[in-house]
Amino acid sequence: MSSVLCWRCPSCGALVSLEFKHCPGCGHASPQPPAPSGAPAQVPKQRTPPWLQAVSVPTALLGIVAFFLPWCQLSCGPVRVRFAGYEMATGTWSEKIQPERTDAFWSEVHKQLDKDLKKRRTTSMKLPSKENSPSGTVPNPEAREKTPLLWLIPLACAALLVLSFFGLPRVATLLTSGCGSAYLAYFTIDATRMASDPMYTGGVLEFSWLFGFWASWVGLIVPAVAALARPRRS
Repeated sequence: MSSVLCWRCPSCGALVSLEFKHCPGCGHASPQPPAPSGAPAQVPKQRTPPWLQAVSVPTALLGIVAFFLPWCQLSCGPVRVRFAGYEMATGTWSEKIQPERTDAFWSEVHKQLDKDLKKRRTTSMKLPSKENSPSGTVPNPEAREKTPLLWLIPLACAALLVLSFFGLPRVATLLTSGCGSAYLAYFTIDATRMASDPMYTGGVLEFSWLFGFWASWVGLIVPAVAALARPRRS
């Protein structure tokens, strides 16, 4: 007997034809009105679990907003320069390392190093000269001015936000999250490699990832995990 043309008795668990109002075995009443003979039963639509949108919508929004927050930081003591995701995508990050700004930056670095050396009484250590500062060896910003593919990150988070309102279809959600995460992983490896190269940092700068970068990962991964945890439609 097909389960589509039957109802399951909540008392004994038996499958009963929709033509019967009561279970023949235990006499329990049908939970739904009987359907006409030969008419297929209406299968109720499975509603999206409330927790699904409660988790995926805020995290997808966070991934979009995080693109405009600081992603990474170059620092030497208290002297810091921060770059947001959109600045690296549009190339406006290069404005922060123009010669007139890097001169002021390294001037502050020299002052900070001088204070540290005086505190430690290690006057024999030589300060890097202005000519040897990384500001003189950093390649022309025009060579790596823009990273337009970084726009994939907020676009992927926006797509995940839309998919959240449709119950996070598993295949579409995993493809969207996978594409965004794959490029972000590539960008992370490339940026970390550059940050560890003395040619770009001079050996005295420290590089670190900030909240915006990690929040972008959250916006990409959490909806995909929620899609995997979502109950399958019967």
